[in-house]
Amino acid sequence: MTAIKDGLAEPKEDRAVALAHFELADQEGNWHPADATIRGATVIVRNERLPRPAAVRYAYAINPQQCRLYNRDGLPAAPFCSHPELLKFEPDLPRE
Repeated sequence: MTAIKDGLAEPKEDRAVALAHFELADQEGNWHPADATIRGATVIVRNERLPRPAAVRYAYAINPQQCRLYNRDGLPAAPFCSHPELLKFEPDLPRE
């Protein structure tokens, strides 16, 4: 679910809130911003310029802000990468 959370309060579901921090990798391993939506129990991630993405990652930043993906128990989704071998050390990693 997408939700708003204020401090230590329980997250409140808000379907109008957009998911952020999703990226897709092209076949060369370059990462591109992607749109994400929830359909049932599935998160659909897409970038129209990448018809055949090689990988997906979520919240890949030193301190990601405004992460709004939660499970039904109100627990936040952890940052992840479907193909961690595509991750590189980036000293200028985005801080958002």
